[in-house]
Amino acid sequence: MGTEKCKEMMDRMLSGEHSEELTEHLRECPECRELAELDRQLSGMPEHLAVPEELDRAVLAYAAAKKRPAVRILDFPFILRHAVIPIAAAVMVCFGLVFAFRSPVNPPRQPMARSQSVQYDLDMVDSEVLLLSSRIQNTSAQLSSTAVLNVIDE
Repeated sequence: MGTEKCKEMMDRMLSGEHSEELTEHLRECPECRELAELDRQLSGMPEHLAVPEELDRAVLAYAAAKKRPAVRILDFPFILRHAVIPIAAAVMVCFGLVFAFRSPVNPPRQPMARSQSVQYDLDMVDSEVLLLSSRIQNTSAQLSSTAVLNVIDE
């Protein structure tokens, strides 16, 4: 049934047409003749075929046996998968957040030894830098006025 003519003839036959040309083609083409025979056999079958009752019962029994039970047995893998692992993961996340965002605790102040460095508060450091800056400006002004007076005296 590789040719276009065979396809056209089979369409005619399936639509119910019976012509001289179609009969001639069925005599010559074994593939179309085989399909026409199959069509006759299928059209002669009853429209509704009944399923044997034994087969119906066997299929329903198989489906009932394969159906999951309605009550879930709480076995160890089920509890581990659905309870313990998620709770452990949540606890680990909480501990991680606590340790990641906790503020550092200042150690108690002890008398400072000479080898230890001094730690300053940032506000204290800023005020000391400002004070030193003003002293440097004052000293610079005094030095420049002294230098000018020395130049004038000479």
